[in-house]
Amino acid sequence: MNVPELLSKATTLGHVILVTPAVYMEIKGDNFQLLQHAISQDSIKLCPKISRERSIEIKSRNPALSNGEIEVIVLGLYLKSKDIDHLCVLDDKKARKVADGYGLRVIGTIGLLEYYEKEGLITSTEKEDLIKVLKNSTFRLQ
Repeated sequence: MNVPELLSKATTLGHVILVTPAVYMEIKGDNFQLLQHAISQDSIKLCPKISRERSIEIKSRNPALSNGEIEVIVLGLYLKSKDIDHLCVLDDKKARKVADGYGLRVIGTIGLLEYYEKEGLITSTEKEDLIKVLKNSTFRLQ
C-alpha cells in the first residue's frame, strides 16, 4: 500500500484530512508529489486560510516551531472553537507539547498508522512498510 491509497481509505472512516498552506510548502521531494496526487484525488484538502494574527502570536511564544507546526496548531484551535472534532497530526515533540498546552487532541504519524491498523484499514505489515517508507524519505518522525 502506498500513501495515496492509505489517505483514500482514511476517508472511508469519515475523516477529512486538511493540510495547511505552510505544511504544503514544507513538504519536499517524493512526498510533495504524493501530496499533490492526494489533493488531486480529493483525499486531502488544502486549507485555504489560517489566521495570520494567531500564527504570529503563537510563533512569538514558540519561536522554535516551524510555520507548518504553528499553522496546524492554529487550525486545531479554530476547529476546537467551532466544536468540530479533530486531531492535530504533529510529530515534533515541542509542537506536540504546545498543542497539548492549548488542550488540542494530538497524534503523531505513527500513532495515526496504529489507529488505522486498529480500525482495519491497514494490516500490521502494511503499517510497518509505510513506516519504513517514511523513515527512508525526507519525512521527519521525532
